[in-house]
Amino acid sequence: MLHGTRFVFYEVKKPGQEVLHTAMTAMPWYEKVFIHCIFSIEETCVTDDDIKRIKEEFSRSKDKAEQVFFALLHRWDTEALPRLNIDLLFSILDNLGDDAYEQLVLPIFYNPMHRYNIGPKPPYDLNKFVADIESLVTRKAAPWNKRYGKLVKLLIYLFSIEGQSYDFPAYTLFRKLAVQRPQEAVDMLVRSDIGLLATRTRVWEMLAELATQGIQMPQMLIDKAAAGLRSPGREASRTRNEMARFLTACRDELNMRLPEDIVLSSPTSSYFFDLLRKR
Repeated sequence: MLHGTRFVFYEVKKPGQEVLHTAMTAMPWYEKVFIHCIFSIEETCVTDDDIKRIKEEFSRSKDKAEQVFFALLHRWDTEALPRLNIDLLFSILDNLGDDAYEQLVLPIFYNPMHRYNIGPKPPYDLNKFVADIESLVTRKAAPWNKRYGKLVKLLIYLFSIEGQSYDFPAYTLFRKLAVQRPQEAVDMLVRSDIGLLATRTRVWEMLAELATQGIQMPQMLIDKAAAGLRSPGREASRTRNEMARFLTACRDELNMRLPEDIVLSSPTSSYFFDLLRKR
């Protein structure tokens, strides 16, 4: 039965079958075969409604999220595949809230109880997954070129996920690649405007590390970090600590001028900040 409905799916997705396809979308079997078939049709046959359905499928369950995640991940060549590709995955992740990320994405790579032999093993080993990305982007191409850079960008979305050895493999690999081409790394971090709290904190942590190494930073990041410190309720305390550490590095290592109302100090290993408002 499943094989037969898949055949019908492919037939009604062909050009000229729009009316029949519209009728088929109301059939009970259509939703069941959709996610299994949509990534096998010609790109020119993909519609805006298909993209909407893919986003909805991602949010249905952990299993659906995992299936869509890897289907789009493997389509990282956005020039060859302009419609259904890793950019759509980024769009989905950008619009996830923290709770949805923890329910749908985190379980793909992480189960805190598994290391104690309690609960199931995550479907994918994050350390191996990241090692595979490193192998692909370093042995077969330059990691920062347009084609393979999408895989490097994916690492940012995984910054906050622990590996099996209490490490953070995606964060560690990005930092390693950033040493080779620091300006490209900064540009990628600047363009990433990820709303996820834990990920956003790690992005500022990475920027602070790069600034400490003497990598030049754009003024707009100074302004953005300063704005975060001026609005205590908008950012979590750890994020604000990393913003403060970033600004400290920009001031001390890069000799960059900070806004006059931002005064930073580090009496201990922790970073504190005072806001002096002009009257």
